[in-house]
Amino acid sequence: MVGDSDLETQLVVSNPTFSPLTFTVYEIATRTDGTVRPEGGLVLEEIEVAPGSTMILTGLTDSMDGSMLEITADSDLVIGARLVGDMDGEEVLGARVPVVSSGNAIPGGVMHHVQGWRNDPDSHTAFGIFNLSQSANPCVIDVLAASGAPLIPRTLITLEPLSHTYFDDVLGLIGIDDALDVRAQIDCDRSSYSYAIVQTASGDLKLIEPSQTGSSLFTAPGAEEPCPDGGVCFDLPTFVPSPGNDIFVTDLEGLDPSAIYDRVRVSFDFLHGGWHPVSDGLHGLFWLYRNGTWRGNTFGYVNFRGPNRNLVSQLSNVGLPAGETRRSTQSIVLQPGQLYHVEYEYNGPARVMRTVVTDAVGNVLADMTETTPTNRVPVQDGFTIQIALHREFIEVPTFGWVYSNGRVIFD
Repeated sequence: MVGDSDLETQLVVSNPTFSPLTFTVYEIATRTDGTVRPEGGLVLEEIEVAPGSTMILTGLTDSMDGSMLEITADSDLVIGARLVGDMDGEEVLGARVPVVSSGNAIPGGVMHHVQGWRNDPDSHTAFGIFNLSQSANPCVIDVLAASGAPLIPRTLITLEPLSHTYFDDVLGLIGIDDALDVRAQIDCDRSSYSYAIVQTASGDLKLIEPSQTGSSLFTAPGAEEPCPDGGVCFDLPTFVPSPGNDIFVTDLEGLDPSAIYDRVRVSFDFLHGGWHPVSDGLHGLFWLYRNGTWRGNTFGYVNFRGPNRNLVSQLSNVGLPAGETRRSTQSIVLQPGQLYHVEYEYNGPARVMRTVVTDAVGNVLADMTETTPTNRVPVQDGFTIQIALHREFIEVPTFGWVYSNGRVIFD
């Protein structure tokens, strides 16, 4: 978080829990090594925030050219910051200032962009960059006109460990007196975060944080979700079981037999078409197995039981002796005619097998985990997935159910 010499910084801390929470604050002056803690630095004793309350602190920054506040806080605290000014004795809200955590820091080696710099008779732009690592951090910075033409030669600066570097009127500093929609692109070796503040002649302030890119896992309605980098994905057709067509079985072709993946994931939507007369029988969702056999090769098996049981269960037996399984069950009540979604994951390195069932609006109806038998997902002779079940022993068909948007991901 940044302080500014012209305006006062307010730190806003809220406690949304029912218990007291605490935090501490340490001020790091601009362009100084934040890992060196001289005596006399502004260190506040541990501050307690009462349950449900919001605390506003001022007077935390006294550097003449801006400073960074290091906040060590309980994880449930909600933290924001803003600049405020004084106009004719009344407080005037200036702008938000950046609050950076591990959740929004820019990883080393990832280029980021700060768009919208401007310099004209009515406005100017300040630029700040944080080094969030505890080592010196070389950063390459390009400043580009809206046309894409460089306004200055590519610049290399090395940031002090755990520091904040701030340039007031950055375009004026490099000799650009009149420019709009200037973009900076920043590439640092270690974790960092950049921002800009545009100030108008009337004193209005606007915070500009790193822009988003077109790289996203969100999709437009009806569009297919992208496959993760390095992953292999299989999209399954919609399937509606009927007498004589109880199950859908397909080999997941194209996997490298020598490949070893960390995890495999299966997801589905399904429209509940009604319970079988044996309502507490196993109503199958999917069965994912390897090497053409379920014995010792089942990586995922999820099914439901209806009235009198009302359960969802998951199972794996990879590499286990005959008759042994890793299985977990959880209570759930499904209603015929309703749409549901299932996410299943076999995560080897985490040793977690997990199934999450949600309703049509995303409410979680079941979320269960179990320890996986293995820590990897070797392909070997290949994988097969089966949708739904035959009538056999306690297994029952799911005539009229609609299985859609099925996907299997190895990564």
